[in-house]
Amino acid sequence: MPYATICKAPIKIPCLCKPFNTCSLNPMSREAMTELKRLEEKIDALLILCQNLQNENRSLKSKQNDLVRDRANLVDKTSQAKNRVEAMITRLKSMGQGT
Repeated sequence: MPYATICKAPIKIPCLCKPFNTCSLNPMSREAMTELKRLEEKIDALLILCQNLQNENRSLKSKQNDLVRDRANLVDKTSQAKNRVEAMITRLKSMGQGT
C-alpha cells in the first residue's frame, strides 16, 4: 500500500530502496526488502487500529452523552414524583387534622 491515511490526511510512504544502494546495479538485498515490507504491513495495521479506535471513541462519547441526558431526565422525574408525594402527604395531614 503506497499511501496511508491518518486523520484523513494522505501520507506518501517513499521508496527506501535507492538511499541504501551504493550502486544502481546492486539492488537492495532480499532481507532488507522483506524487512521493509514487514514494517509497511505493521504501519498499515497500526493505521487501521488507530481508525478503529477513533470510531469506537466517537461511539462511546455519543453513548455517554445519551446516558448523561437520560440520567438528568430521571433525576428530574424523581424530583417531580417526590414533590407530588410530599404534597399528598401534606394534604392528608391537613385532612386528618380537620376532622
